[in-house]
Amino acid sequence: MVYKMLTAFYKNKDDLAKSEPGFMPMARDFVGMQVQGINANPEIPVHPGLVKFLKEHKAWNDSGRSQAASKRINPLEIPVVTTRKRAGH
Repeated sequence: MVYKMLTAFYKNKDDLAKSEPGFMPMARDFVGMQVQGINANPEIPVHPGLVKFLKEHKAWNDSGRSQAASKRINPLEIPVVTTRKRAGH
């Protein structure tokens, strides 16, 4: 299910961006956005469907982490949402 969802978003990313400008960062670098999320949250396991998708786009290595080299995006271009609470808050 996750793999199919990612593939559908990737295939239609440009149309999504045309219909809703909020999808523009995703359309510019969909694979890089996935890699960014993984790298920002190394303690969270990566779904097998996402691993399969990233392997197809040569953005995953067999050591179990994403390859950020040519797939990175500028983190200032996307909003960051976190649910972690900071100490004392």
